[in-house]
Amino acid sequence: MYIENTIFKRNESKSGGAIYVSLNNDGKNNFHKMTLNNCVFENNKASYFGGAIFTENVVKFKADLINSSFKYNKAGIAGGAVFTTGLSRDISIVNTTKENNTGGYYGDNNASYPLLIYLENNNKYSKGISITSGSTLSLLFELRDIFNQTINRNEEYFSSLQLKAELIDDDDNNSGEIINNDNQSQTYILKNNDGYFFNGYCLLNDLQIISNPKHYKLHFHIENDIYNLKFLTNDIPIEVTNCNEKQIIKLYKNNINYCEKPICKEKYINGECLPIQNSSYIYQESYCKCFDGFNNTSCNSKIYEISS
Repeated sequence: MYIENTIFKRNESKSGGAIYVSLNNDGKNNFHKMTLNNCVFENNKASYFGGAIFTENVVKFKADLINSSFKYNKAGIAGGAVFTTGLSRDISIVNTTKENNTGGYYGDNNASYPLLIYLENNNKYSKGISITSGSTLSLLFELRDIFNQTINRNEEYFSSLQLKAELIDDDDNNSGEIINNDNQSQTYILKNNDGYFFNGYCLLNDLQIISNPKHYKLHFHIENDIYNLKFLTNDIPIEVTNCNEKQIIKLYKNNINYCEKPICKEKYINGECLPIQNSSYIYQESYCKCFDGFNNTSCNSKIYEISS
């Protein structure tokens, strides 16, 4: 399709105020192209997506915008000038201006459906995580479109996107079985492992992993995903280690242990609470170890050195 020397002004539609392109996959995987040369898009309006242009495609598609301008176009949700479904970003822009366009929720000029999920501080997790059983993680995910824009104010149209975390057994490359809704298997238990996106973000706060020492991969997916969303960071290596020397080992269920910081009956400001190990290797009791310079059972007596 080739259009030139044309003015599109004050057109309105539900999506694609001036131009709506819908291409279906006919099985031939044909290449389709749209060229707009020396065209003006001004004061066009869409109730939902693509104030000036909306492209919906599941085949190879390219759009060339040459010597054209987009001004004062408006979309109720996203893509004040141009909106694509997110399956193709092959848009060539040559000597074309976009100004004063408005996307109601995001993407004043360009926008797409959700495509990418970005994990905040992903470099922190790229080399893997080492934790003790019962530890918690706080993970923040950001929902972005194909133009790398945060999809904020998504609660009305994309609020059904449920993010879920699960563990994959990395020792034998078999996926851990999840039983019922408790996210329990014979080797691990997950808690607080799902959430929804709000204003472009999904927070898995206090994601708890309870497991005996083992290697896993922390895998994320979207339930009922209709957008084919891609996680930029996924399958994070996780090593669940033995409890450290300052933790108590407790039995959860299914012979799975978890680690816990001991708590003394009294609060010792000048000492710390440490576990006492018994013969069965299960820490059940604790004692207070005074910091250097303090003494007695309550660690409230300061030791003074008197030199002659």
